[in-house]
Amino acid sequence: MCSAYSYMPVYVPIVVQSQVGPYFDYKADMLTGRIKFFDSAQNYGFFTLDCDGSDLFVHYEDFLKAGISKDGIQMAKAMNMRFAFKKFSYYGKYDLSTKAVEIQPAQEVYSIQ
Repeated sequence: MCSAYSYMPVYVPIVVQSQVGPYFDYKADMLTGRIKFFDSAQNYGFFTLDCDGSDLFVHYEDFLKAGISKDGIQMAKAMNMRFAFKKFSYYGKYDLSTKAVEIQPAQEVYSIQ
């Protein structure tokens, strides 16, 4: 389990329904990682988490919400750029799944105190 850092406290309720219904669980802490793989044709990829080296699924739609294009993703991968994001758990087609949401460049989450 990653020990994530938090740049601001966030309280998000957990909504749980039956096994076939939606399950939403936002982790309040921001995680950091780098793009391991991204398939532009299939619109998905994976982050490698900095804390433990595990992989986390990411969809192109979540990059778009952050204003990052496919060219930007490829450039960030080539530059080995770090991103900050939240981990989102949900029931996928067959099982409980997780993905990265609320993606942003990691520099934006650091604060000077």
